[in-house]
This record gives sequence, structure tokens and C-alpha cells, in this order.
Amino acid sequence: MSGESQHAPRRAPRLVAGVFVAAFGATVLTVIYTGLLVEAPRTRISAGLPTVAMTAGERRDVNLVFTAKTGIADATLLIELPAGVELVGHAGERSVRWRTRLAPGNNIVPLSLVAPVPGTAQVIARLSHGDSEKVFRIHVNVNPGEGR
Repeated sequence: MSGESQHAPRRAPRLVAGVFVAAFGATVLTVIYTGLLVEAPRTRISAGLPTVAMTAGERRDVNLVFTAKTGIADATLLIELPAGVELVGHAGERSVRWRTRLAPGNNIVPLSLVAPVPGTAQVIARLSHGDSEKVFRIHVNVNPGEGR
């Protein structure tokens, strides 16, 4: 009997230690698994979006390039401008639309932008012909000018 009484007190601490280690391991695995499943909040601007950096109050020329497989005689280009970004020659207009002709291959459409105040925004270009429309987005990052 004296042998059994010596072993009984040892089993309880081992059992408690084993349960503690198992619980700790389960907690660590849960934290790791949860970290893999939970995504960080997504920003409004996609990482793959073309970005233009400019300085507040200064003119920035941006070339849009549209590729056409064949010539298009009557395409419509609509530029949608956010508040704080203007197309030179169209002050205060939030959208500018015109008809254009696209040649086969790359077609370059230059835009002159100006933004009076710092901020971030998106310029949207919609190219349409008949029932077909393609939408292009450009992220604009306007930095403060010197002395501001």
C-alpha cells in the first residue's frame, strides 16, 4: 500500500500539466488558424490600379492608351472626374465626353489634369462603341505643393 500512495499524488500534477499543455496548444493553433482566415480590411484602391502622382496646383499630363484590334470610326470617350481633379480647359466639369476615331493598334489620348488641393481620388475613363463599353480607372494621388 505504501507504493500506491506514493504514486497517486504524482499522477494528479501530471494530469493537470498534460491538460494545461493540450489547452495551450489548442489555443495557439486556434490563434494561428484564425489569423489565416481573417482578412485585413481592403482599401478602396486596388493594388493593381494605375497610379498617377501629382502636386497640388500643378498641371500633370497623363496619356491614356487604348488598344483596338481593328479601326473604330465612331467611339465615345467619357472621362469622369472626382471633386478636386479637373481637366485643363474644362474647369468645374465633373465629366467630359467626346467622339473619337481609334486606329488599329495603340491609340494615345493625352489628358492634362490639375488638382488644387491634396488628396486621393479616381479618374474613370469609359470607352464605348455601339453596345460595348470598357471602363478604365486611374488612381490619382495629389501631394501638397511646396510652401503649403
